[in-house]
Parts: sequence; structure tokens; C-alpha cells
Amino acid sequence: MRTLAALSLLLLLLLTGLAMPSGEITRAIDAIGERYDEVKAGIEDEECFYRTRVIVNTEDSFYPVVGQYGQEITFYWTDEGGHLWLHFVAWTERHASRRDYGEVLFPAPGIGWEDGQEHAAFEYVFSHDWDGNDTEYRWWWTDEGWMLWSTAVTVTPDSSVIEGMPEEPGEYSCFWTPEALLELFSRIHH
Repeated sequence: MRTLAALSLLLLLLLTGLAMPSGEITRAIDAIGERYDEVKAGIEDEECFYRTRVIVNTEDSFYPVVGQYGQEITFYWTDEGGHLWLHFVAWTERHASRRDYGEVLFPAPGIGWEDGQEHAAFEYVFSHDWDGNDTEYRWWWTDEGWMLWSTAVTVTPDSSVIEGMPEEPGEYSCFWTPEALLELFSRIHH
């Protein structure tokens, strides 16, 4: 499936004249995957990262119109040379009949960060919407912050599968964007 999606992206890029060689795309995505595996192993180790957890509605109370609502965001970060580096964020949000789970991976300290953290390397979102559709979104970015690749796969209640290439995460009002998470982290820690 990864190869099919990569070929679809390459075709789209060739048609728009913005193509980078397919080998470079594959290497960039593989490098992001290696960073993801590294960070997830560090999270499981429980001693590699500091954690900051934000929980909204800890009592699972009902919100007007929304129903049962809750949100949790966990930031995984390090302190290097007096600078706080955000490595990974995981978040969940649940409504009465909708739930979302997301992960944002940031580049390793020093990669593409001349003036501090400005963008993510990867974002994953799983969304179960009001209509019962399950959608998995994935976005990959270059070290310079340009979107490298995106995929979306939706499985409908009747088991139909719809594939696509979604816009940037900011186009979806119900998802946390990397920029909004960086801003929240900065507000908490500065």
C-alpha cells in the first residue's frame, strides 16, 4: 500500500511540475519512519523524555450540545542546552459519538530549526466521525517544512474504502495542527 501511495504522489507531482525523484521521496519518508520508531521506543522507555499532560474535563461531564466530552494531550520533550525541544505529541478527543486520536512527530533537534521549532516531520490522525466513518490521515514534511506526501483512507460503515490525498491538517477544524500544538506547548513552558 505504501508503494501504491508513493506512486500516486509521484504522478501528481510530475503532473504539477514539482516532482522530486521518487528515490528521494522514499528515502525521506523512510528517515521519518526511523525517527518515529526511535521516539516511540524512547516513550516506552519512560526515561528518555519529560512528559507534560493536559486533560480537559477530567470528570467526563456532559457539555451542552456535544454530550460526553474529553480531551487529553501529552507532550514528550527534552531540555537541551537550556532550550526545550518538543519531540512528539499524542492527543485524543472524544465526543458523544465521535472520537479522534492524533500523533505529531517533530524533527530531531537541530534539523531544519535555525530559529527554533517551526514545523512537524509527520502527523497521523485517526477519526471516527458522526456518520460512523473511520478515516486515517497521514502527512509527511521535508526538513524545510514543505509537505512531502499525504494520504487518507476512509472505511465507511458499509465497508467501502475511499483513498485520497488530504490537504494540510489545518484544513480540518477538528484536528490539532502541529503549529497549534507548538503554540500550546510554548504557552505552558515559557
